Amino acid sequence: MSEAWNYTVIDLEMTGLDVKKDRLIEIGAVKVRKGQVVDTFGTLVRSKVPVPDHVTKLTGITNEMLAEGMPEDEAMEKLMDFLQQDAIVGHNVTFDYRFVKQWAVNRKIPLELDAFDTLQLARKLLPGEQPKKLENLCEYFGIQRE
Repeated sequence: MSEAWNYTVIDLEMTGLDVKKDRLIEIGAVKVRKGQVVDTFGTLVRSKVPVPDHVTKLTGITNEMLAEGMPEDEAMEKLMDFLQQDAIVGHNVTFDYRFVKQWAVNRKIPLELDAFDTLQLARKLLPGEQPKKLENLCEYFGIQRE
């Protein structure tokens, strides 16, 4: 990516995989301008859908933690303000974008963002034997995860 690109990296956590019945439980976003991080946004999201045990094991997020989170609409409105019309970037961001898009559709809010999915790019551009998990890609490219 060119350093002149402006984009926002997002990572969302949900209660499951079904965009119609599962709910968002965490939002993380990092705004990048000319190759530099200029702002961040993150919040836990209160959910009416209980967090399944396997999701807690994967994310570390518990139902008790979410009780202190932001209501979903407030969290998503803040995310929309944060994103503006940026392209979004992330690992398997296509999946995350489905949840954002469904939220917007349910509220009759028009939303069309460009998305660059590092998982899809890795599948197309890297050798087949190279593992495509985010941790493996960071190691492959010499990127330190913080």
